Formats: sequence, C-alpha cells, structure tokens
Amino acid sequence: RRRRRRGSLAAAAAALAVAGTVGVPALHRGLTAPGGGPLAVSAVELAPPEYELPAFPFTPGWEPPGIGTPVASFSDTGMALTYPRLHPGQPPLLVGVETSEPTYLGEKLGVTSEQSVTVRSRPATLQRADTRPEKVVVLTWQESERQWVTVTGAYPVDAAGVVRYAEALKAQPQPLKPPFTFDLVPRGAVPHELSRWDMLLAPPPVGAMRAGAVLVELRLAQHHEDATRTTVGGRAAEIVREEEGSGRLYLYLDGGRMLAIGSSGTYALSREDLLRFAAGVQVAPEAAPAG
Repeated sequence: RRRRRRGSLAAAAAALAVAGTVGVPALHRGLTAPGGGPLAVSAVELAPPEYELPAFPFTPGWEPPGIGTPVASFSDTGMALTYPRLHPGQPPLLVGVETSEPTYLGEKLGVTSEQSVTVRSRPATLQRADTRPEKVVVLTWQESERQWVTVTGAYPVDAAGVVRYAEALKAQPQPLKPPFTFDLVPRGAVPHELSRWDMLLAPPPVGAMRAGAVLVELRLAQHHEDATRTTVGGRAAEIVREEEGSGRLYLYLDGGRMLAIGSSGTYALSREDLLRFAAGVQVAPEAAPAG
C-alpha cells in the first residue's frame, strides 16, 4: 500500500507541474536542424478517420464554485480530467484515472502527512504534500480491479473539498472533447495521446510500440529560419525538413497561434500529404496553446 501511495502522489505531482498535460515521447516531439532536399514520399494513405475516442469513466456530481470547465486527456496508461488554473502560476484541480497500479517513483515527494480514510465505500489514502511551489492534497483509492483514481487539489481546493468532489463522482462515462478533428488521417491511425493542445496519431493498438506517428500541436506562433514558405487554405504556412526526409509543417492561425504538424517513421508524410493533412485539421473551441 505504501508503495502504491507514493507512486500515486508522484504521478499527481508531476501532472500538476505540467498543468495536467499528457506527455508525448521525445522521439515524436524532438526536432532536428532544418536541411535541404525534398521530403520523403509517403508510405501511407490518407483516409477519413474511423476511430472513436474513449470516454472518461466519471462525471462530476459536485464541483467547487467558480472552478471552470474541465478538459479530459488520455495516454496509453490512463486518463485525466483537469480543471483550468484560476490565475497564472496556480495549479489546477486534477482527477487522474490509471489503468494499472501506480508505480513507485522515489522518496523525495514532500509528504507532510498521511491518513487512511473511506471514499465511495472504499479504503483510500489522503496525503498532504509540499511539491513546491504549491502545497497539494492527494486522495487515492482503487475503484475497481484495474482502475485506480487520484484526485489532486491545491489551494483553494482544500482536503474537505477534494474528499467531497471524490464522493460525488458518478460512474457515468462522458465523451472526450478533442482539441482537433480531422478530415484525413493515415489509414488505420488511432489517437494514442490527447490533451488540451495536442493529439498523437499512431497505428493501433493503443499501448503498442510505435513505428511511426503524426503529432499535431497548438502552439503560440513562431517563425522558423530556413523554412519553405507556402499556404494552406489561404493561410500562411512553413515547412521544415527533418532527418530521413520527414518534415514538420507550421500553419499560422489567428490570435497569435499556430499548428505544428510533424510525422515520423512509417507515418512520415510527403510535402503534398502534409499540406493535405493540414488543410483538414479543425481546431476546437476548447483547445488552448501549450505553455
């Protein structure tokens, strides 16, 4: 039990540190230096998407006043429901649902107190921790055989508020709201990771080793040296060539935002297919730039 508690706290603290994002492996996020030469010929076919997004397993029954609208995210290992910060620098309220037992992540977690409580008629652990720069309350319990739930709150959500929120959770799945929808994706691609500002598309099944992927991110606009200038649907865009002939496309939107679209491995897209893919990306109202 102590091993599981520490793992849950570390996972929650890490999630708070990045405001509830779901991480994407560096393999797909990393950029190489721009270079000359043509992009590779696509080895995949673009087709209308056929996937269905998973549903978040709970619906909140009570929420602290004025806390805002939550956004659900998921990765290969679990899902999270994240409420927005009330002001810059303040961590959000986070609800994490893991599909396997949380792993042990180290001793230096800043735990200041720990007590056993009962939540939803199940034994639970309530911890207070100084994760720096904020203090958090972490409530963890096992909801079912393969479902562990962690509710993490920081000021102004105190321990009583975290417990009240957990008790009021309803076992009613709610659909995810993706940051993007697509007219075309690599044939057979499914979402492996999703957050408020990015989606990772890769071959099924979710959780398998990725031989290739397409990553779409919403960022603050930034221009790039040595990029090839073009347009997509009348909007300015830039293409940067990366290693092994793959490329990254930056599509400039209104409001000082841009889409960053990258592909790799068996999903490496040609210049023509990058443009076709980008032309079919729609940004949802719930999406927000990273950072």
